[in-house]
Formats: sequence, structure tokens, C-alpha cells
Amino acid sequence: MAKTVWTPRWYKLKYHETQTEFLFSPKRFNIAHAGRRGGKTEIAKRRLIRKAMDFKRPQGRFVFGAPTHRQATDIFWDDLLAFVDRSWLKNGLRSISTSYRRVRLNNGAGIEVVGLDKPERIEGPPLDGFVGDEFGNFKSTVWGANLRPALSTLNRPGWADLIGVPEGKNHYFQLAEDAKDKDDWDIFTWETSEINPEEADAALGDLDALTYSQEYGGAFVSFKGRTYYAFNKEMNTPPENERVTYNPNYPLCFCFDFNRIPGNCVIVQDLPAPPWLIQRNGCNRGLISCAIDEIFITQDSHTAKLCDILIKNWKHHRGEVHLYGDATGGAKRSSGVRGSDWDIIKDKFDGIFNFECEYKKANPNVRVRINAVNSRMIAATGFVGTIVDRKCKHLIRDFESVTCDDEGNIQKSDKTSLLTHISDGWGYYVDKKYPFGGGGKYSCCEF
Repeated sequence: MAKTVWTPRWYKLKYHETQTEFLFSPKRFNIAHAGRRGGKTEIAKRRLIRKAMDFKRPQGRFVFGAPTHRQATDIFWDDLLAFVDRSWLKNGLRSISTSYRRVRLNNGAGIEVVGLDKPERIEGPPLDGFVGDEFGNFKSTVWGANLRPALSTLNRPGWADLIGVPEGKNHYFQLAEDAKDKDDWDIFTWETSEINPEEADAALGDLDALTYSQEYGGAFVSFKGRTYYAFNKEMNTPPENERVTYNPNYPLCFCFDFNRIPGNCVIVQDLPAPPWLIQRNGCNRGLISCAIDEIFITQDSHTAKLCDILIKNWKHHRGEVHLYGDATGGAKRSSGVRGSDWDIIKDKFDGIFNFECEYKKANPNVRVRINAVNSRMIAATGFVGTIVDRKCKHLIRDFESVTCDDEGNIQKSDKTSLLTHISDGWGYYVDKKYPFGGGGKYSCCEF
């Protein structure tokens, strides 16, 4: 393109050595598994747009991809429009298709934003360049079944940058391992602390050690074994002569996971740290998540029965009550009772509790929820953010017994198992009130 006009979005960046190597990598395929807020997405955006601008063949096709269409749009679309000056467009504003999330440049190259939740979106015309963000969350078959073939047009080989934070030792890890022995691949990794030490230091106090290593160290770590590996009975339960007791001055939280067997609910309060916990933590950092009681029904349970027990035990509470739980309870499927689980709860509690429903419209990603729970247990700095009273024996059993495979997926032995359910209810509360990670656009450090 002659006389290129650069938009303000092309602000100057400050790179460190590994980022610079990634920015100018000559290899056909590149993997960048780096810590959050480490600049990998920003570099990949600029690489793809510059390569699209310089493309010499007709009808070039370049794609920004993410695990879902919504994620792809959130990560790339607004920035793509900000990067591209209107003088670069083949037919002015008519070259921007908001419905197809595509722009067409003067040289005929098109840049698309695509969600790979439907992998067939990537198929069709030759694919000349691809950036896949959060690649660890892509479907495991996408690379071999969809992306790699789309990049293999005869006499027109495409390239790809596969970036993101690792997600356990899943397909992303295996691809990185396989790439180590291939001449047309390169691998780049760096820690957030090398780019954004303030953000890394802040996260160190909020995340457990294993999650910190993955999310801010950019490392492939194995989550195989105990799902709630951060739980330590000596640290996350009171001393033998102490209890975690109800405080009428603070809101109650009821945390549900809807099942017929077992019917369950964790009763939680966010309470000031008692003196013994302040001594254990070495400081006082505010309210602590406290499991003060639980309901666990192993036979013939349903949501209405749970509500009746909660009303009987807690109707004296005059403060706020916050309800957390499984978003699928919004479906018309309650066990043996007409109406959705949440409809039943609202009908039962109406006029008895001053309640607010805090559940999400859709359940969080399981790995994200687990990371939130572990990080709220014990942070990498040793700070304890969760205390479970010893009377909550089923919740403690879950924390000590639920296991994951090597990719971090919860292992459920069979449909009759009593494990996993009550800790799921706890997880919905933690994910909503103390969420792990989150969205955001990560950029390199500016001058």
C-alpha cells in the first residue's frame, strides 16, 4: 500500500526480547503461551494486520479466531476497526461488513473475526493467515480437522499464530510438545512479571500457587489429582477449640446445586476474620468466605424440601439473603415438582427472606470455577480466604476427595456418586462473588 496512513491505535509499544522475537518470527506456525496481560494478543493482532496489508495474491483471507463468536468479537472486532484507516479500504465504508465481521483492504485481502465454536466457519476459501486466541479453550479437534487443512492450499501455504494462557496439559500442551521437533514451528513464552510486574504482584496475593503459575507464569501445569488441591484442613478449618458461627449482622448466602440425590445447599457468610485467623494469615485483609452450615439429603430430595429446611433453620434471619447456584435450575426440570428450581425457590422464600438471586444466566467454565475456588482457599502468598466449619463434613469431603484428569476436568465416577455436587454449589458462589481472571484486552507496556 502506498503512502500508508497509520491510525492512533498503532501506538508505540515497548517490547522485551522474547516479545520482539515473536513479533518478527519468520516461522510458518507460532505458539505463544504467555501470562495474562503479557501482550501476546496485541502482538498477534499487529502481525496479522500487517501481513494482510502486504499480501500479494488476489482475495487473501486472514482470520482472527477465538473459542466462541462472542469472544472473537469482544477480543478483535473493535480493535480491527481502530487499526484500519479508512483509506486502506477497497470501497470505503462499504468494505466493512458488521454482519460478517469482515473488512476488505485495497489489495483485496479480507480480515475476518470468527468464533470456532462452529469449526466449519473456518472452511471454504483458502486460508492465508490465522490468529487463534485462548487456543487452550478451542475444541481439541479444531487444529487437525479444520484449521490445518484450511491452511494447506496447493502453492498457497497459510500461516498461524496460536496464542493464549495454557489450560492444563490438554491439546494445546500436546501441540506445543509436538512443535518442538518441527522446523516450521517456533514457541514463545514469557511471564507477566517480566512485562507488568505490578499486575503480577497483585495476582500473587489473589491466586493459589498452581493457578498463578499457569495464568501469570504462562506455564503448562498438570491439574491431575485433587480438584481442590489448595484445600488444607489444617489451614481452611478452625482450630479444634474454635467454631465458625452465624453472625446476624451479615448477609446469609444459600448456595445450591440442584439434584434429587443428593439434595444439597451450603450456608455461607462473608465474615470478618477472627483473631486466630488473623494470626494465621499474619494480617487482616477484610471479609473471609465462611461455610457455617450445610444441608445434605441423600434420599428423595427435591428443591421444595431443601427450601422448607432452610426456612425452618434460618427464618429468624432479618438481614439480606443472597442465593447462588446452578444456572440450569432455570430450566423446567425440578425433581418431581412443577416449575423450575429457581421459580420454586422464589415462591417458597417470598415474604420470608429479604433475598436476591445472584446466579448467572449461564454456568461458568468448569476450569475457571475451580481456579476461583482454589484461589479463594489459599493464595500463593499463603493468605487464607476460605474457612469451613467442621460441621460441614460433606463439603470438606468433596474438597478432599473430588479429582481431576490431566486436563483439569472433574472426574465423576457414576450418576449415583454423592461427590462433586455440594462443592459445585460452593463454586457457583465463589465464581460469582470472587471471580477468577475475567476478560479484558491485554497490551504490551507503552512508552
